[in-house]
Amino acid sequence: MLGIYETNIRTADSPGFEIFMGTSNLIEMENYPLKFEKPLPKWLKGTLLRNGPGRFGVGERNFTNLLDGFAKGVSWNFPGDGSSYFSTKFLLSSCYNDSIKADDIATYLTIAPVNPPFTLEQKFKALWRNMDNLNVNVFNFTSDLVVLNDVWTLYTIDGRRLEVLERVDAQLPGTYLGFPYMSHISTAHPLPEAGTGDHITFIASIALLPGFRHKLTLVRVQSTKKREIIAQWHLKKISYMHSFSVSQNYALLIASPYYIDFNRMLRNMNIGKAMKWEKDEPSTIFVVHLKTGRVQSFDSETMFSMHHVNAFEIDKFRLAMDVIAYKKANSFSSISLSVLRNSTLRDAAALPSKLKRYIVNLKTGNVSVKVFRNSSIQPETAQIELPTINEKYRSKRYCFAYTVLYKADNKSYSNMAIMKKDLCHKGGASKDQSWSLRHHYVNEAWFVPREGGVAEDDGLLLFPMMDGVNQVSYLAVLDARTMTLVNKSKLPTNVPFTFHGRLFDI
Repeated sequence: MLGIYETNIRTADSPGFEIFMGTSNLIEMENYPLKFEKPLPKWLKGTLLRNGPGRFGVGERNFTNLLDGFAKGVSWNFPGDGSSYFSTKFLLSSCYNDSIKADDIATYLTIAPVNPPFTLEQKFKALWRNMDNLNVNVFNFTSDLVVLNDVWTLYTIDGRRLEVLERVDAQLPGTYLGFPYMSHISTAHPLPEAGTGDHITFIASIALLPGFRHKLTLVRVQSTKKREIIAQWHLKKISYMHSFSVSQNYALLIASPYYIDFNRMLRNMNIGKAMKWEKDEPSTIFVVHLKTGRVQSFDSETMFSMHHVNAFEIDKFRLAMDVIAYKKANSFSSISLSVLRNSTLRDAAALPSKLKRYIVNLKTGNVSVKVFRNSSIQPETAQIELPTINEKYRSKRYCFAYTVLYKADNKSYSNMAIMKKDLCHKGGASKDQSWSLRHHYVNEAWFVPREGGVAEDDGLLLFPMMDGVNQVSYLAVLDARTMTLVNKSKLPTNVPFTFHGRLFDI
C-alpha cells in the first residue's frame, strides 16, 4: 500500500520529493509539544489547521491521483504563551471507515480510476454514493468547523482534537435537489459575505433527463445546516468551478469552457474522465447582486482558473476580480501519482499560469483583462498557485497576494518558492519578492496579521515545508514584509503536501 516508486524519482534535482507529494504517512498524534528556534510572539494565538491527502491505498488497492488521497488533518495550536502543540490525524469519513473495515478502498466516487480498477457494479455504486473524502479545505461556518471538497456534502469537526463529528447534507429550502438532478457539485472555497456573519457558496445541479435544464444556485450559508437561495439560473452546460470571488455587494463566478459531461461520467465512472475542454468557446463571468439576486452574464476570454485571489468594487459600475489564470484547463491528469512520482513527466506536465485582473463594467458589459507582468523571480514557464491574502482585505482593495511558485528555476517543478506579488506597484523595477531554499518543498502560506500592525503586509506567513535532503518536515515562519525566515520548528513526523488551511480562533 505504501508503494515502491520508480527509481528515477530519486534524482539529484528533487531528493525526497516523493515523500512530500504522493507517499502515505499513517502516523497519528495529538498535542505533541514543539520547540521553535526562537521564542514565539505572545500575540500568535489560535490553531493553524490544514487539510490534505495522507493515505493513498488500503489493502491491495491504491489511488492513482493526488486529489483522491484520504483526508488527513494537520494542526498547530498556539495557546498564546509562546508554546505550540502539533497534531495530525485522519479525518474519519464514511469512505475512510468503510475502507479500513473492508481492507480495501471503499466504493465512492473518485477523481481518477483506482488500481486495480473497480468492477462495473462497483463503479455504479460509487457514482450513486458520490464523493465522501473531504480532503481539500477547512472552513468555519458560524460556530462550526467544517472540512470540504468540491461537493455539497461536508463534515463538521473538532478542530482541536481533529475528530469528525457529523456528516451534513444541508437542505436548501425553495429548490429541489433530488432526481432528476444530480446536485452534488459545489466549491471547497466558500467566502464570507461582507458586513454579515454569513458566507456564500454555490451548488450545481446536472439534469439527468431530457426536458430538464441544468441549474446553478448561489447560496447564503447562515449556519452549517441553514441555507437560503440568493439566485438560481439555468445553463446549457455545467462548468467545473473550484472557487469564485465575492466583493462587498456581488458574487463573481467564472464558467470556463471546461464542462462536466454526464455521458462521459456514465462511461468512465470517475470525475477526471468526465471533463471536456472546449478550446474555441469563451468563458462566461456571472455577476450576482447579493441583496437582490440579480444575475448578469458577460463573455470573456477563453481561460481556466482553479483559484481566485480576491475581488473588489472600483466604483459603482466596475468590479475587479483577480484570479490565477491558465490558457487551457489544468487537467487532473497533471497531478496523477504516476506523473508526480516521475521527475521527467511532472516537469513536462507543469502548466504556466499568470495572475490576471478581470475588470467587469456592469453598465457597458465590457470585460477588460490586465495581466500582472512577470518579475525576474517568476519565469515565463513558472506556475503560480495557492494564493492567499491578508483576510482583513477580503472583498476590498488590496496590494499583496502570497502564492506558491512552482518551477521557480524555469526547469524543475520541484523547485518551489513562496512569492509575494505586489499588485499596486506602478512603473520601474518590480517590487515582487520571494523566498525559497533548494530542495525544500513548500505549501500554501497563511498570513497572520501582527497584533497592532497597520500595514497590509505587517504579519507572519506560516506554512509547513519538507526538507527533501534530510526528509524532515518543519513549520516555517516568514516575516511577510521582508520575506525572510524568522523562525521554524522541526516536526515529529513528515507532513505530506496539504491543499489548504487557515488559522482559527480555537
